[in-house]
Amino acid sequence: MVVNYSIHVAHEFMLVRGTRKERMAITLGTIGYSITASFLCVGLGSLVGLFVESTVFENFVVMFISSQVLAWGHSVVLIPAMLSVLGADTRS
Repeated sequence: MVVNYSIHVAHEFMLVRGTRKERMAITLGTIGYSITASFLCVGLGSLVGLFVESTVFENFVVMFISSQVLAWGHSVVLIPAMLSVLGADTRS
């Protein structure tokens, strides 16, 4: 699940034409909301697991939510920054 957000950003970036910065602005404008909405749905849905009286399950939920936060951060901060610097320019 943690690769899903980054793959969507990279795939959308690959399909858009223009300079690197234009491509990333269009990519985040197009898919950034969807990624954030997905992250919030999965994260908020998982918070219910924190109220279970099983320590093992609580630890799993904390690790799951932590991995989702890290994946979301990579997909909206790190991957766009790297692609806007290292990605190729494409002109239509």
